[in-house]
Amino acid sequence: MRFGKRLQVLREDRHLSPRELAQRAGFITAHVLYLENIEHVPGPETLRRLAEALGIDQHALRED
Repeated sequence: MRFGKRLQVLREDRHLSPRELAQRAGFITAHVLYLENIEHVPGPETLRRLAEALGIDQHALRED
């Protein structure tokens, strides 16, 4: 599964809107929407912030 789709699934599993995830991670909503449409894995700081906002380990965002 590509990174963006995995992020979207994890977000939706937690019943979060893109806006809510963005607020938790310190991003703007447009950035979360962008991340949900990319195939590559973003940098370590972005992964850390997303994982923390989702309450998961960073490796869960990278795994297929």
